[in-house]
Amino acid sequence: MADDAIRLFRMLIEAGAKPGEDFSYDMHSSSAQISDRAFEKLKAAFPDIDWTSISERVEVDPSLPIEYLNSYLGVDFVERILTRIEQRLIDLEPQQATWYLQQILGGVEQRTHVPLPRVSTRCPRL
Repeated sequence: MADDAIRLFRMLIEAGAKPGEDFSYDMHSSSAQISDRAFEKLKAAFPDIDWTSISERVEVDPSLPIEYLNSYLGVDFVERILTRIEQRLIDLEPQQATWYLQQILGGVEQRTHVPLPRVSTRCPRL
């Protein structure tokens, strides 16, 4: 866990927030989850910090990770795997298709950190 996260959690505890209830840390995604209540406590306990600007969400164009992955691999990986998924789903029963999608999409995202969101729009059975 990064030193910044540890400092933030110490501040949360000083502000009266409860670990596991008001805030937590996801080791897989290296991100902190802070409840609205804990955020309000932070703002009240440390009013000199501009918490709103610190906690702004940064929106990322969903096509950027896909473009990066395709570029890194040197092939149109995403298009190829989505086409193969479509072909495979035709032969599977609904329960098998669900398991298959979970394994493929989850595996790709786990290994590349790139979700494949377009599969549901391309596969009419879903």
